[in-house]
Amino acid sequence: MSRYESQLSKRICSDTQMAGSSLPKTLSFAAVILNSMSKSSVTLRRRWAIHLQSSRLTRWKEGLTKHSCLEEQTGKSILQIYRVLMPGLLILRLRPKSRFFGLVCLRSHTTVPVPQVLAWNSDPSNPVGAEYIMMERAPGIQLFQKWDDLDGDNRLSLIKQLTEPEHQLASIPFPASGHLYFMESILEKKHILLDSSVDSTSQYGIGPLCHRSWDIDQSRLNPNLSRNLDPGPWKSVAAYGRALVEREIFRLRTQLSTRPDRLHYANIEDDIALLQKTADLIDRLESYLSLEQNSQPTLWHIDLHMGNIFVSETEPSKIVSLIDWQSISVSPLFLQVRWPVFLEPPDDYVKGFPRTDSNKLREPKRTRPAHTLKTRDAYNAINVPRAFRELFIRCGEVFEEGVEPLRACLIEVSQSWEALKLPGTCPFSFTPNEISAHDISFGEYEELHRVRKFALEYLDTDSEGWIAPSMDFDEKRAQNKALFEYYLDNSAVGKSREELLRIRPFSESSD
Repeated sequence: MSRYESQLSKRICSDTQMAGSSLPKTLSFAAVILNSMSKSSVTLRRRWAIHLQSSRLTRWKEGLTKHSCLEEQTGKSILQIYRVLMPGLLILRLRPKSRFFGLVCLRSHTTVPVPQVLAWNSDPSNPVGAEYIMMERAPGIQLFQKWDDLDGDNRLSLIKQLTEPEHQLASIPFPASGHLYFMESILEKKHILLDSSVDSTSQYGIGPLCHRSWDIDQSRLNPNLSRNLDPGPWKSVAAYGRALVEREIFRLRTQLSTRPDRLHYANIEDDIALLQKTADLIDRLESYLSLEQNSQPTLWHIDLHMGNIFVSETEPSKIVSLIDWQSISVSPLFLQVRWPVFLEPPDDYVKGFPRTDSNKLREPKRTRPAHTLKTRDAYNAINVPRAFRELFIRCGEVFEEGVEPLRACLIEVSQSWEALKLPGTCPFSFTPNEISAHDISFGEYEELHRVRKFALEYLDTDSEGWIAPSMDFDEKRAQNKALFEYYLDNSAVGKSREELLRIRPFSESSD
């Protein structure tokens, strides 16, 4: 161990002791740094040892990972570490690998600006006691801190920059949908190699999808119940859709006690019947031309908001880093492509490329064709009939969200069969009474999401209740409780306190 590392070890171990026993010893920051450094070059180890001696550590939790962030005394963040909190399940073991390999692939196959991964370990028996990834902190400043300072031309310049990463990602041909891995990490799992034109050394492969909805330990389950579960990879969009349906049916039959409280009284056999109708419809759609032309497996950033876009502090119209790639996956293009969150069009948006005689708004002729070509595939995919996109999304959310959105989608398809230019006749239909009953239940579902949306905006959080480290968590808890009491007193017509607690986004037993 070098002099720098020795000094760093003493400093960090001292800080760990001062922090008390609130963190398990096996998750000590000293173990993370020193274990990671042991696998790095001498130059890199010395560089970080010098960097870290005068740094302070901030910790916070997000979902199933614990984050640690190092800051220099100047307040500049220089390093970020992610550690898995619940090792053991198949998907959780694969998630750090997929996140790491996705970032490595992006850096080696594109010019997309992403943080550099310095070290990683997916073996929970390592000295840290958990899987982890260590990467450099993104440079620059988050876009939301600079957006209001940008004029129209600079905003347009920044938006155009976003089309380049999207174009590069959409240009990589993948053989199937799933998650991206180094081959050595998934040799024992179902996988498909990338084409040699993309990966001549056969380093990468597409393996199982890493999403919490697939966190199912099949080794402990009845083989007759779990035989149809297939976490990927999938070569066709129909196989992808059928896998979602089978997973939701399995969860309804085996994990009902973990379903959200408001759904405990749902008739699961009715839910399963609708899912089976969906599976039949997906099989019919496999040859539907619009889906076939826009279903190529594609890598995409699906959560591009102002907090995930970092720009130069001195040139805020210049993007220097894109973060939050943990959900990165390879999926059919028509399900991936979307507007960046802060650019989502209003409800009255008219599709199509704008036509205007205004010189102020018109792009220079020399740039317009290239810009159009870069986004043509995305433009075509985003114009796939909404009902089909909703079908694949909603069939994978029945366990968590209920069956109402999926039923609404099936009703729309059955009523628009000819307008959608689908062959033959629709294989299912809904009676007027069934549609009337659905309208009532769907209205309740919309009310639930209206409450949720308002709560998320008011509390400045996401669906998992994530609060930025800079915010006062106790204050947010107090705001959450006050918001519930306000809704109970002013908006909850005909609903009891117990009913509202079941639909409250972030309920606490202490209330």
